[in-house]
Amino acid sequence: FMKKILFLLVAIFALLWGAQLPANAQRDDDYKVILTLKDGSVVNGYIRTSLMGGAMKVGVSETPKGSYYEYETKDIASLVYPALKEDQKEIRYVPCRAIKTVQSLISKRKEYKAPVLLRQIYEGEKIIGYVLPCIDATTNATTTYYTNTYQYLYRVKGEEVAEPYWFASNGTVIGLKAAMKLVFKDYPEIIELFDNGKIDRKEFIGHPEIIMPILNDVLVNRK
Repeated sequence: FMKKILFLLVAIFALLWGAQLPANAQRDDDYKVILTLKDGSVVNGYIRTSLMGGAMKVGVSETPKGSYYEYETKDIASLVYPALKEDQKEIRYVPCRAIKTVQSLISKRKEYKAPVLLRQIYEGEKIIGYVLPCIDATTNATTTYYTNTYQYLYRVKGEEVAEPYWFASNGTVIGLKAAMKLVFKDYPEIIELFDNGKIDRKEFIGHPEIIMPILNDVLVNRK
């Protein structure tokens, strides 16, 4: 079981870090994208707007510095950063309905007003896993630090809305097991794995994507 999970994690890690994100782009080619619309048309160009924090529109231009047109997610089938080198993998974004924040005792369950572009990093028989690029603000007594990070989400196949289950913050993590019991209340099998230590706390915090293949297996094994 763990060998299978390790293999899947290596594949997911490659998808996460195998190609550059716009925030790290240094050359014009780093902004190249292939935008496929729901009507079947394909736009080859350069991305000109940010995908951070739940983009509901994306701007694409024909040239790196030219004027751009904004496409709404309701019209988009996929947005792909192609692999430009042999050691890179393409990065694929797809529009999806999603809940804004990870469930907690104080947060209200709110859905984005329109589908947002999520980066797909996993697909199993039962679920699809995504990450949403966003900003983490960590504050101490004198300074606020801003870093790029991800929110992690999954969508059960056959359902329309992606559910966030973790926000990767640089802050101290308190009450992880309690938080997971709330987030995965419909999946007691996952909660049991946290309780008995089979899902390691440090490993999960460092690589929240480990949940994706595990949750997929839980649903596959349900009768």
